[in-house]
Amino acid sequence: DPDVQAGYAACRCNTSAGRPLTVPAVPARPRPAAQRCASFAIYHARLGYPLDTYAENLVITAQNLLIIAIYWVLKPPSAAHMLGVSTAGVLLHAVLWLLPARWQSLVAQAQPIAMLWGYLPQILLNARLGCTGSLSAVTTAARFAGCSIRLATTVLRIGDDPWLLATYGLAASLTAALLAQFALLPANCAAAS
Repeated sequence: DPDVQAGYAACRCNTSAGRPLTVPAVPARPRPAAQRCASFAIYHARLGYPLDTYAENLVITAQNLLIIAIYWVLKPPSAAHMLGVSTAGVLLHAVLWLLPARWQSLVAQAQPIAMLWGYLPQILLNARLGCTGSLSAVTTAARFAGCSIRLATTVLRIGDDPWLLATYGLAASLTAALLAQFALLPANCAAAS
């Protein structure tokens, strides 16, 4: 999505140049993680998986909804936009909840695509800029640890759910790619050019 990539570039250029991050530089749109985490929580709940295998998705969903609300307070989009996005989100998740159990695997099958959509723009932007900019190594390492733990927890608590394993394995792999960029690229974009 060009708007999201432009927003990433604006954020990274502002912060890497030493200027403060400004609200207009941040895309004031729904965060893909909110939808991804909510749909995964629904998937786990509908299949009867233990709460401890998906509770973090509920927390992350709430965090992302709060971030969206803050964006909307600081830089309000039109009322029609907020109503449309909110309605679409509620309807999407209502449909996912009402989806018969035999079709729930479609939710999990869509997750790897969502993972690529969530991670690839950052990986490609880092490669294009030749630096990691304001991306946090600590946060990325924590994300990698979380993905790895989630992969192990899925194996131990759920067992053989190939789509869950593929999704968490892909998330760990893409986060490892970001970690590799920390080792290979400078943090300062000015040093990269």
